[in-house]
Amino acid sequence: MLYFDGSVEGPNGGAPVDFRGVRVGSVIHGTVQYLPQDGESRTPVYIELEQGSIQAMGARKDDTEPRQFMQSLVDRGLQARLEMQSLVTGQLIGW
Repeated sequence: MLYFDGSVEGPNGGAPVDFRGVRVGSVIHGTVQYLPQDGESRTPVYIELEQGSIQAMGARKDDTEPRQFMQSLVDRGLQARLEMQSLVTGQLIGW
């Protein structure tokens, strides 16, 4: 799940999730969550990464639990962003 503060027009279900130009997954769907205690809203976008699309080199496959691996990347500064995929359609791409 990725959170964005601003508008996320465009990342429809099936939109690609790329990392350094390599497709590593796709968008499942997005939603809007209203936080009444803060009077704010946030936009989580749910993505699915393709198994094995991002690999930890030097680690055995059974050594690295996927959630822990992704959390270690986030802890090291990995962030998601939206980029224009097509100027014609306005489709956005995530990562």
